[in-house]
Amino acid sequence: MKRLTIILLAAVSLVAASCATYTASSALKEPVDDLVLLEPISIIQYFTQEDMVIVDNDMSVESSEMVQESILARPGYFHVTDDAILTPQAQEDLVNFTNYVRGLSKKAIPAMPIPKSIREIIESTGHRYAMAVVSGGFTRNKKNYRRAVVRGLAISILSLGSVVTVPYKNVFNSTVVIFDTKTDQVIYYNPVDPRTMDPMDRSRVDNYLTALVSRYKWVF
Repeated sequence: MKRLTIILLAAVSLVAASCATYTASSALKEPVDDLVLLEPISIIQYFTQEDMVIVDNDMSVESSEMVQESILARPGYFHVTDDAILTPQAQEDLVNFTNYVRGLSKKAIPAMPIPKSIREIIESTGHRYAMAVVSGGFTRNKKNYRRAVVRGLAISILSLGSVVTVPYKNVFNSTVVIFDTKTDQVIYYNPVDPRTMDPMDRSRVDNYLTALVSRYKWVF
């Protein structure tokens, strides 16, 4: 599947990235209350009993659908009035775009043009604004987690406490981008801090996603 290929290419950089929330600098000049939600992308990794790390395609697809359902179920909160499917090329471009802008300064992000494949999809819906959500995370096999805890304790003891490792059982994080096709710019960008939570826990994901749009009143 092409989706799996995209996921494999982006998994390490997305999950490992530092995600400090960015507060933009100027008040929104026009209300953004008619957003089309682009098909969310999730990259979920799994630590197996044998200490192997794999990208789980089934969990990644389930996570994407979970994020989409959560947002569409609350149109009044997220201001989403429509949704659109991404082509494989647009999926790849969106993952690459969010990974790239994460390393830019806050002044450079608005100058980034919308990738052509994404812009064409937004324009085909008749909307000016679009919201994209790219998520990442991992979860562990129970035996793998117990071994990680024991290993961490052993390292701490051998190093006389100078080295302390904290194994995480699971983590989830998301980045939201809002595109404006009229200006061909990013007008909102918020990489939300990773949370120690099961990425497949629907109720916790629902609560987490509210942080994505906590600064809709801000643009660059």
